[in-house]
Amino acid sequence: MLENKSSQGFQMSPQQRHIWQQQKDGARFHAQCAIFIEGRLVSARLKKVLQDCLARHEILHTSFQSSQLLEFPLQIIHDQYEIQIQEITLSTQERHEQEQALQQMLLSQRTLPFDAEGPMLRAALITQSESQHILLLTIAALCVDTFSLQALAEELLRLYTSSEQERSQQEAPLQYADFAAWQTDTLDLELPLAAQEFWQRQKRRSPHLTLPLQLANDAHTENIPEAFSSLLEPTLLEQVEAFAQGHTVSLECVFVAAWATLLWRISHISHLQIGLLAQGRGIPELQTLLGPVARCLPLHLQIEERMDIPQMLQ
Repeated sequence: MLENKSSQGFQMSPQQRHIWQQQKDGARFHAQCAIFIEGRLVSARLKKVLQDCLARHEILHTSFQSSQLLEFPLQIIHDQYEIQIQEITLSTQERHEQEQALQQMLLSQRTLPFDAEGPMLRAALITQSESQHILLLTIAALCVDTFSLQALAEELLRLYTSSEQERSQQEAPLQYADFAAWQTDTLDLELPLAAQEFWQRQKRRSPHLTLPLQLANDAHTENIPEAFSSLLEPTLLEQVEAFAQGHTVSLECVFVAAWATLLWRISHISHLQIGLLAQGRGIPELQTLLGPVARCLPLHLQIEERMDIPQMLQ
């Protein structure tokens, strides 16, 4: 638990409120990244750089304090704390054993909930060999999104390869509490209710979609999001990229069209609604902001039986 040396609290952003409602209690939803490091590593320097990042970004030493008088917790920014890096050595194990241990570590860190009163970041340094290391960062989803993890990884790399003087000359980043206040100030007070009503209307418009092998879900079922990744073969990826360029669309559009086609074939429902994640970082100052900024936007699709992928892309 972080020691609270300030009684001042800041309102949650709309993104944080949505996450809080989805996870029901505590800080169960996580964001996670594994940074692969090749070459000679100075662990003390890495810890110093990670500590510097912690100091630069208030959201990384923020906790969430609930009150019976408030619908949502307040963000409480604490004095920075000394981060503890769990060090794990796998150099004596075979490669397949290392992979199994890594997957088990990822899962255990991802399923271990955070205390909402902090700290909200866990770090582990896994040594596979003298020249191969993995820095595993697990952070509460209330504090980062996927884009934030990428920005944090880039900042760690930049600071690690910079001199002490260069690190001291880094510009102060935008703080998430300021972003949350800006979001609250610029949005109309009735917008959250209007947004809920909008989504309820969208839900009523869309037929219920039941997928094969889908488990029953009720109010008592714990909803823990998972992500599954699969690598495309290089030749297939080149073909998809060429297809996207030929139709002047992004790779994302091609994959969304393919996903919608799959859902249509499984469900035989012609009117589909898919949630698309919008990063929401068009402003340059938001490119290096750590914190949940992304929003899920609805995409409505009307699929006809004789439609092909190019027609769907239009």
